[in-house]
Amino acid sequence: MPIRTLCARSPQQCWAGGYNGFIAVTHDAGKTWHEMEAYNTIYNRIVFDRFGQGWAAGARGAIVRAEEEGGRWAVYRLAGSVPVNSVRFISDSVGVAVGARGTIVTFKTR
Repeated sequence: MPIRTLCARSPQQCWAGGYNGFIAVTHDAGKTWHEMEAYNTIYNRIVFDRFGQGWAAGARGAIVRAEEEGGRWAVYRLAGSVPVNSVRFISDSVGVAVGARGTIVTFKTR
């Protein structure tokens, strides 16, 4: 599976995202990987906010949030139809997504 993004949370834990809704995690420095249930899109970026909440940015305007401690990733918001390239947080409760064609979307996280 082609990988487009990696997010290392510790020397042992790393998240990977890519095509066809692929999101996976390792808890043993890459020895084994576990694929998660996720919205079917191309994932461009995986990030975690300061509370440890996982977020992913993807094609077709997808902003996806981890649920069940990352066991499932569900659509939080669709930001139109353009690809979302990244997500960052400007406060404890407000995120900003940036994407193609100059798209900038703010969203509440709590």
